[in-house]
Amino acid sequence: MLGQYIIQDVWGEPPSPIEGWTTVPAGTPTSICGGQTIIGGYNNFGGGASAKKTYTGLPGHYSVNIQFDAYFLDTWDPGEYYRLMVDGVNRYEKEHKFGEDGGTTNICGWYPVDWVTTVNTGTFLHNSTTIELRFTATINDLATNEAFGFKNIQITVDGLCTAACAACFGDDISECYSCNDGWYLSGTTCVTTCPGGYWRDTSTNTCQPCYSSGTGPNYSCLTCSGGEAENCTSCSNSTFLYPNPIGICAATCLDGYWADITDSICQPCYNNTLNTSICACKTCNGPESNHCLSCFNGSFLQPDNEGHCLNTCPSSYWRDASLNKCITCNVTCQSTLVYSFPIIILKNKCNYR
Repeated sequence: MLGQYIIQDVWGEPPSPIEGWTTVPAGTPTSICGGQTIIGGYNNFGGGASAKKTYTGLPGHYSVNIQFDAYFLDTWDPGEYYRLMVDGVNRYEKEHKFGEDGGTTNICGWYPVDWVTTVNTGTFLHNSTTIELRFTATINDLATNEAFGFKNIQITVDGLCTAACAACFGDDISECYSCNDGWYLSGTTCVTTCPGGYWRDTSTNTCQPCYSSGTGPNYSCLTCSGGEAENCTSCSNSTFLYPNPIGICAATCLDGYWADITDSICQPCYNNTLNTSICACKTCNGPESNHCLSCFNGSFLQPDNEGHCLNTCPSSYWRDASLNKCITCNVTCQSTLVYSFPIIILKNKCNYR
């Protein structure tokens, strides 16, 4: 166990603090009983009376224990109970009949059968950062005939969570219900880095699953920065990230990119920014200018597996604008006389003088 956190209220004499209570009757009435200042008591808390307070800011924990001094004053009847409700749950209930279960002295009030006892609820499970106490009784007479009160409340917050856990069911980092900032719940463990296929949701401090789909066009993320298809940061070996570093996982890459099977990324094709004689690749199989597989309009894929896109074709080739490719000229065309009319047409098509 990592320690305890203790809250004391209406403690000592004079009691401190006594603020923050909502009471019926209103005003947090106090009285002196046996030399002790209590909340409620004779002429204050009779039939229908109650006192309620909420404590906030509890550290991460998984159990609490509550102790207090309970005052049973004057002529309680059989079947009447003193109760402590904690967060709406009955954690203490005691039936009292004057003169039978303790109390033979007039401590305060008018009848010599008062009973004061220290109550301990025992330890019970609790993991909220707030806790509400409500004291009440089922007595049904005026506060001058039957009354109750309390003081010296001690709330012991047991089983403090490890620093990573905001709420827990044990003191180990693997026994968490929720995590503090900078930590993320994975199963029941608070981690700083989520496992593969999950992303860190800072709004809930949890590890949330990445986008998952076995059908295209958007496939499952291997790692991600969010839960949407376009939040992938890496892909499996059969799909490729586009764009990089955050995008979708696709089966094929778009024009202007090539599928890098080593890193499962769509890498950009060569895109000329300096040398105007070498044009950009439309599709490619690598990053260099000679890795082009096809060209954009206005440039032509060069022959002999050179893989460049240029705006001209070499001798004996003509520029096929439908394919954006240099196509070899007809052999007959190449050997025909220049000044014959049909040859002029073929000559110009072949782009040589």
